[in-house]
Parts: sequence; structure tokens; C-alpha cells
Amino acid sequence: MKTLYIIGNGFDVMHGIPSKYSDFADYCKLNEQKLFNAMNQEFPGLIENRENLWSNFELELGNPDIPFLVRKAKEIGLEKVENMQEEVCVDHFTLSMAFSDWISKLSSLIHRENFPLQFVLPEEACYLTFNYTLTLEHVYGVTHVYHIHSQYNPNNREFSDYIWGHNKSDEELNADFAKYGASVVEADIHTLRDDISAWRKSYDKGNEVLYKLLAENDGVAQIIVLGHSMSEVDYMYFKEINEKYPAAHWNICYHDETDLCNKRKSAVLLGLADKVRFIAI
Repeated sequence: MKTLYIIGNGFDVMHGIPSKYSDFADYCKLNEQKLFNAMNQEFPGLIENRENLWSNFELELGNPDIPFLVRKAKEIGLEKVENMQEEVCVDHFTLSMAFSDWISKLSSLIHRENFPLQFVLPEEACYLTFNYTLTLEHVYGVTHVYHIHSQYNPNNREFSDYIWGHNKSDEELNADFAKYGASVVEADIHTLRDDISAWRKSYDKGNEVLYKLLAENDGVAQIIVLGHSMSEVDYMYFKEINEKYPAAHWNICYHDETDLCNKRKSAVLLGLADKVRFIAI
């Protein structure tokens, strides 16, 4: 019986690796104070829960403080709005490089001697990981690993091609702006909308990895979701996997009652309710 493991960031966290988005927030607060302040100002949803700072990092990138952005755009004038990232919005390049630097420093810690094994992972299984780190390879020594969101490149510390972001369409963003009386027909508002669109997750590269896995692995009968939140930003991938392996049985791991509740909802929305077992870890 061939098994596919779907690995998320919770897998690293269970090993004591400080890889949560809240850890990235702490890193920015310490090393990129200007960026940290700008993020919290533009995306206030990131700081609604102080105990779990930036917990919904990807989703909140699609929920900016629109009145704040519109007011800033009007203040600086249309002639400067074309350079919106520098004048009004969080700079994409600065955030990407801060993220890459954080991943680089984090990855340098990940070796078998630093993090004892928490699971028995079979070599013959295949692994689809949403993590950027090389925990599966460096700690567990498995080789059949597919990194759907790209992976840490030890030969290029400035590698910034990691995949993350929200999943809102331009139409949904237009509606968000319309709620506050801001029409994207206006040039400056349209520029603002495009800037927020740029935070959208790119599924093309992720799909390349996913389709490679699906093409190379027939007969998967068991799927184990380990440490993945099953957030809606990744539903597309889960639907593709379910379509490829319609007879596979799913084992979805959870860590507390809130996590279980969220994953039950995801299982229903993804059409997995009749072939899933939830496992507490």
C-alpha cells in the first residue's frame, strides 16, 4: 500500500524548530523594525491576536487596511502613486528578502543531532511538503520529497523564490475596495488594487511540482496529512490530489480541538468526509 505524506509547518514545529509565522514576525521586529511596523499598519489583521502574532500571515495579505491605503494615496498625489510600494505599501522586495534571510538562518540549525526524531517515516513513501526547510532530508534522511512551495537553497542565501500569499481574485479585491467607496476605475485606486494583487500566491510553480508528484506516483492508497493546517489558500492542491487518488483513505492529524474543528470543515469542503480519519498527535 503506497502512502503519500502531506507535510506542513506544524511538522517542523513539533520538532522544536521555530518556523511559525509568529517566529518570522519576531525576527522582523528584531531585525527589520521599519518593515515590521509597516506590515502591522497595512495589514492590521496580523496583530488582532497578540498571543499568536501573524498567525494568519498568508490570508491577511489579502485583507489590507483599505481606508488607510486610500487615504495615503490621496495624500501623496497621483504622480507618486505609480511607485506605490515605496510610497504607500509594504515593499514586496524587502519583505521577500527578509523572509529569505530568516529561512536561511533557520535552515542552518536543522541537522539530525539538533532535532531528535518524532516519527517513523518510511523511505518507500512519497512526501509532498509545503515547508521551505529540509527537515525531511536532513533529519529523517528520506529522499522521495517534493517541495511544492520551493525549498531552502544552501548555495544561494539570497534565494527569494518562496511561494506564499493570499488567494483572493481581483474581483474579490475590487469588491473590498468598493465597500469603502473606492472604485478601481480611478487610476490611483487601480494601482493600489494591483499592488495587493501582487501578494497573491502563485500556483503555477506549485502546480508544476504537484503534477510531477502525481505523474510519478500511481497507486497511492493512503494519504497522511501531518502538520498542515489545510488552510483555504491550499485547497486547490488538496482537490487535485483527491481527484488523482479518489479511492485513497485519508488520515488527517490534529493537535487540539480548534484544529480538529477547522480540519473537519476543510474535509467536508474538499469532499473527503466519507474517507477520512482524524488522529490526535
